[in-house]
Amino acid sequence: LIQNTISSHRETLFPWSIDPNNEGGIAFITEEEAKTKPKFQIVGQGVTSVTLGEILDIVETDTVILKIDVEGAECKALRQYLLEKKQIRFIPYIYMEWFQIAKRKELCPDIHKLMKGFQVSGYKPVGNYLQNEELSL
Repeated sequence: LIQNTISSHRETLFPWSIDPNNEGGIAFITEEEAKTKPKFQIVGQGVTSVTLGEILDIVETDTVILKIDVEGAECKALRQYLLEKKQIRFIPYIYMEWFQIAKRKELCPDIHKLMKGFQVSGYKPVGNYLQNEELSL
């Protein structure tokens, strides 16, 4: 199990909690975004993110099942890797919460690039939240 803040590049991200009763619902946002939020919603110090490629570099197997829970930031976490011509690991399945992308559209303004990344990498995104027009291929 690898637990890390993930993004499209290395950057300092801050834990942001809208609902103090939902510890699992913490998103990580940039310092600029954190400055616009009430101080009590920033629930910790900034941490340095890593990329999906960096995580996969340390995995010692050729096949990886990926479960990603990044509270709507899947575009930043996955898009770059999905669009790469040569991927370093075989990932037959990527489990993620599509409803978070639909719910937090500001974190994934270029949803169509993410969907294109899935398509060119040979994936077929499925899920109830893909039924709306915005998330369909």
